[in-house]
Amino acid sequence: MPFGGTKLRGSFLGTLVKWVAIAIALVLIAFNIGNLLLYNKLEPLLSEQMGKTQAFTAQAIARGLRPSRIRSFVADPDGIYGKSLAEYLDEFREDGAFSSINLLDTMGIVIYSSGGGYESGEYFYYLGIDRAAYNSALAGIADYTELYESGGNYLRGSYAPVLDELGEVAWIIGIEAGAEYYSILATLRRNLLLFFFLTIVVAIAAGGILLSAAMELNRMEKRLLQASALSSIGEMAAGVAHEIRNPLAIIRGSAERLSSAEEENRDKLVGFITEEVARIDEILTGYLSFAKPADGDTGPISLGKVARDVAERVRKRAEKSGVVINVEPGDEVEVVAPESAIRRALLNLYLNAIEAIPEGGNIEVTTRSVGNWVELDIVDNGIGMDKKTTERIFDAFMTNKPNGTGLGLTLSKSIIEDAGGSITVESKPGVGTVFRILLPVSRTSTE
Repeated sequence: MPFGGTKLRGSFLGTLVKWVAIAIALVLIAFNIGNLLLYNKLEPLLSEQMGKTQAFTAQAIARGLRPSRIRSFVADPDGIYGKSLAEYLDEFREDGAFSSINLLDTMGIVIYSSGGGYESGEYFYYLGIDRAAYNSALAGIADYTELYESGGNYLRGSYAPVLDELGEVAWIIGIEAGAEYYSILATLRRNLLLFFFLTIVVAIAAGGILLSAAMELNRMEKRLLQASALSSIGEMAAGVAHEIRNPLAIIRGSAERLSSAEEENRDKLVGFITEEVARIDEILTGYLSFAKPADGDTGPISLGKVARDVAERVRKRAEKSGVVINVEPGDEVEVVAPESAIRRALLNLYLNAIEAIPEGGNIEVTTRSVGNWVELDIVDNGIGMDKKTTERIFDAFMTNKPNGTGLGLTLSKSIIEDAGGSITVESKPGVGTVFRILLPVSRTSTE
């Protein structure tokens, strides 16, 4: 296609930006959902572990209490043994940083409260919410309560049985402990939820920005393609005008002289007009060939045979310039390509090689199989080209010839690449030039 080389990759960039936006949003949301799930799994495990630890502590305290000292405390709280019991419980409360340690009888009456604010003989009102754990202790099993909030603080109770001399449950030790860690967890949960919603907002905003950018890229691509197409059309139009100006000038001059020319000169002037009309036709044919896609008659063809046939068509023209064309077809392996288009491409390459040998020389054409490809080399010993010219040789309108359009080699390259092949050039000033074509082998040739 004539403007295929100007097509940008904006649509690809736009699609990439869209998928990047979606990927970022999904990653952020997945990350936050993962954190929330981890929290929901961590919180009950941590709570259970803390409850078990607190129940174990209550049981350890209970085992350290002697029934005789408890009876002594009940009989005389200010006595030696009574004070010893109080000091024992107070020391545990301070060391464990508990809110309170309470010694209760089996009816829930307070015997001694360390830090709980209860007087001996009062009913322990926390049993209203701790009844299940308290009953478990009455059954001889240490247990703990669920977390509850009191006065803005999170608390947990744990209860353990205190046995008498006969191994019967006679008293209960109750521990009330603050769960500061749960306040931290609650704050963490709030922060996670807040971050989750903020992430969604940011992801949506970022996605909107990126999608807007993608849409703008698509719009820019369309504008640039239109501008590029108009630029190429203008460039081609300028090339057409430039190329046909000289032939038209000759036709006009010949026509003006024709009416007053002598009889013997009229045929010569008519010949000039005919030649220049043919030249204009050749120029326009070249532009049209460049502008339209390759023929659709793609099929297996013998590249060596086509190269030989095209060489025969230009042999007379080559001989006039003192150029000898030698074609060695090599392996008769078929390639997949439109025959008529390949003929046009080879014709342009042959004519280019002939014109590159102004003082006579040789053109060697060879074909050979290279794996799944057929390679065709066109080698001339003409004037050659420098590196700068070689790099631009396939550019449209690039020519060093007085009568050239600069489209022949561009057309050839387009035809070969449309057929799935490639063309390269190597050249050295004063030595010559090599054009190398690679075309895919037909499946029928490989079976």
